[in-house]
Amino acid sequence: THIEVSARVGPSSQPITDSPASPVATPNPLNCEMTETAGITTIRGFCDAQGKILSTPLVIDRNANLKNVVIASSVDNQGWISNSKITSTGIVKGGTLTGQIDNQGIVQDFEFRGSSFIGGTVGGNIQNTSTVGGCLQDVTLLPNTTITGGCLDGTIKDDPNFPATLENVKVKGGGLVTEVTPPEDTGVLSN
Repeated sequence: THIEVSARVGPSSQPITDSPASPVATPNPLNCEMTETAGITTIRGFCDAQGKILSTPLVIDRNANLKNVVIASSVDNQGWISNSKITSTGIVKGGTLTGQIDNQGIVQDFEFRGSSFIGGTVGGNIQNTSTVGGCLQDVTLLPNTTITGGCLDGTIKDDPNFPATLENVKVKGGGLVTEVTPPEDTGVLSN
């Protein structure tokens, strides 16, 4: 089932009475608390998308938790995303990701606290604070990525001209790291 969350104020929305920047309740098929301000849709609170696809840009509020969603658009994540899939057209920036993340898109500048993060491209500043041994697995690193903590597993690809920096990162058993350059003085990679 393909469900599109519209970033436009529909006919069933309340009229804007104060100014164009006033928040308006946005009708949505996810039955989540969402508002629109100045054309930007924001998810607030807890939201279980039940596997539905989000295909329009949105913001996840700092107190929000979006789970079981398929992301096929750009997301400014200031809160939490859990047990979700990011498609090849999905771009997630910021926030915390937890549970099981199936990534075919791009995820940047985030904290990972989950049990598995598999695939896709990652970049920026990444903190792996998983307490259950969750690794970044089979990922491609954007230029100048920094990963702090946690582990890598599977095949990790990097740009040799703009290598990633790994701080306190371990490579699990069968992990194959290609073209990643750890800081010279830290011996951070170990099997």
